[in-house]
Amino acid sequence: MDPTRTQMAAYAALFETNDFPSDIQRVEITTALRELEAEYESLFDDDHESFPVGPDELDWYQVPYRIRKVRAAIYRHRGLLSCIRGIPREIWQKVYAIVLLEIGSGVEVWNLSRHRALQTFCSVSRLWRDAATTHKSFWTLFPPTMVRGDAGQIPRPECLDLYLERSEPLPFSFLYASRGYFLQATHRILPKPDTPMDPFPQNLLRASARWSGISLRLLLPEIQDLLCIQDHTPDLKAVKLVFAISEGVQETMPQINRLFSTAPSLRNFAVETACIPPDVETPVFDLPWSQMESFSSTSREDLYLYPLVRHQVALTSLHIDSCDFPLRNGIQPGQGYYTLSQLKCLSLRITMGTGYMYLFAGILMKLRAPALEELRLLGEGENQNEVITWAQATLATLLAASMSTLKRLSLDGGLGSPLSGSSIMHFLFHLEQLDIGMPGLDDVKHYREMLSARAKVPPGPNAPQLPGPISTTLPRLNILKLRTTCSCIEHLAKLPSTTTQQDVIPNAESQWATAMEELVASRTYAIPTAIETIVVPLREIHFIDCNEPSYSGSSNAIWLTRLYAFYGALELRRLPIGVIPISPNVVEELRNGLTKMWLWSEASMAKEGLNGMVQEKAMDTLIRKMEELDLSTLDSRPLAMRGIFFFLGDLAEHAQGTILQDGIYNLQERVINLYNKWTPFLSRDMQWSPFRWCYVDQYHLRLKYAGLGGS
Repeated sequence: MDPTRTQMAAYAALFETNDFPSDIQRVEITTALRELEAEYESLFDDDHESFPVGPDELDWYQVPYRIRKVRAAIYRHRGLLSCIRGIPREIWQKVYAIVLLEIGSGVEVWNLSRHRALQTFCSVSRLWRDAATTHKSFWTLFPPTMVRGDAGQIPRPECLDLYLERSEPLPFSFLYASRGYFLQATHRILPKPDTPMDPFPQNLLRASARWSGISLRLLLPEIQDLLCIQDHTPDLKAVKLVFAISEGVQETMPQINRLFSTAPSLRNFAVETACIPPDVETPVFDLPWSQMESFSSTSREDLYLYPLVRHQVALTSLHIDSCDFPLRNGIQPGQGYYTLSQLKCLSLRITMGTGYMYLFAGILMKLRAPALEELRLLGEGENQNEVITWAQATLATLLAASMSTLKRLSLDGGLGSPLSGSSIMHFLFHLEQLDIGMPGLDDVKHYREMLSARAKVPPGPNAPQLPGPISTTLPRLNILKLRTTCSCIEHLAKLPSTTTQQDVIPNAESQWATAMEELVASRTYAIPTAIETIVVPLREIHFIDCNEPSYSGSSNAIWLTRLYAFYGALELRRLPIGVIPISPNVVEELRNGLTKMWLWSEASMAKEGLNGMVQEKAMDTLIRKMEELDLSTLDSRPLAMRGIFFFLGDLAEHAQGTILQDGIYNLQERVINLYNKWTPFLSRDMQWSPFRWCYVDQYHLRLKYAGLGGS
């Protein structure tokens, strides 16, 4: 009797479907499996009685065909009884959903890892492939489609067809950038006027009825390819359009303005036309304003704010970033107030000129936004003092318009410090997050006095009053972001080389650091008992350097100097006896070296040859310096503050399979040993302070207050 032929009829389909066997089928499979195992053992003579059923070192090319065939049948039958088959397809789909969620989603933040993950799900087994391809929502976020010269479309058209097929009939989202836009965005030669433009992908146009979210980067005339989708986008909810201009500037058809006017589901719209020259007429899209939730416009000249306010639209988010506000189509003087009852987020650029003054008098002073929670003001103008004056007036006006209910306020660094020297801070009673430019010494002192418990509150109808000398200035502030935006590129980073803080920090920076430390203390561990139930502790302080890096890649010198000065003022007095600060020069040297090492390990270029040997030698020198560094008597937190632990940990975790794995210097094992050796010191040092220094990126540091329990 041959069990491989006579007993497989009842469950043969399981080999193709990956379904879980029934109870009857399990009995039949078990019976057949026992017969196969018995036959397998009987095929060996006495010299091979101990030959295992599982994998072994025997050369199977020398084994008779019958033995190999029975052994393969045993493995196939054991696979039918695997518990993996008992996991429902829905469970696998939930696992996939969690994986994709960790990778991230969204048209603007699409990650190649998402596409690779879907490919992996479809290539492991028929069961996994079935689970991935039948869950249509996995395929509704398309890979970006970009036409890059002779390279063709990325991804290939058949990839788009695959996503279209597997997501049908669900709505989908995608990003598309034309070849002309790509050439301009990468500062390459623009296409000639007579050069034919690349057509919009036809498979996407045919499926416009399923569009949910689109992000398009086009040359201005290319928008005309979309005329065929008008009145055929029932599920379109979000649109982002970014326009560039070619050398042969062409006007667009008037019908373009009504392209999305009848989209019944449209809620979010963003358009960027700042690259279009002033002498070219810019399209002004007519949108279904009664149903819109958010709108964003970045342009040379504002074309939307006046009609939006005039129609008193029900937007919840409005962003207007324009260099000029024209007088035409304005609101006539003498009209009443304009209410945007649902507006929660407003972003506006302050410019100098008659247009903004007319906007201020005709719009902002008559605006009412009772639900406004987030406000962002951008600055533009040659006369800085004038810009700050207008910023203060605009902020005061919008505070009155919002009934002082703001929770998040962002002031562009170009505005200076419009909060300094004014009483506006007293009326920000509900403010939870403040984003401002890095204040100078005088401004830090002002903020310190305003936030201290001894500050007097001026009388006023909107200022909450408490008995005694207790401050209510920004009582709910828990996140503070400080951005350095002044240009200091000509000053190369010159960091202290010793460990005595008083000798290496300039007097002005020491004073700034001391004032900043007092400000932080007043709203963290030194909050007076009398206002502990009223004032919310400052949980996070972000230090962000928005300057472009210098040619050498070094960060802004002033930002780094202030960073180390503030760290010294806040933390050095907490160090126990026998532990000394680590030199900032050592920290920056290690950070620069590890950054290069991390980039080198991630590079796809081959490491062979002289260049690879030189790189390995440099990495060996770097690791040797780190191995010789004794952290037992040093404060290791600046290493974490500047990302050294981040890079070291990432290298240790992902060393397998990288170019660190090979070579004569044993880089992989040394990186792992070094990370394991240093981590306990960081855990030790974190117990000395209630603050946690968190690395975000090279130009962004987050200081978290963990409370006195963390000290």
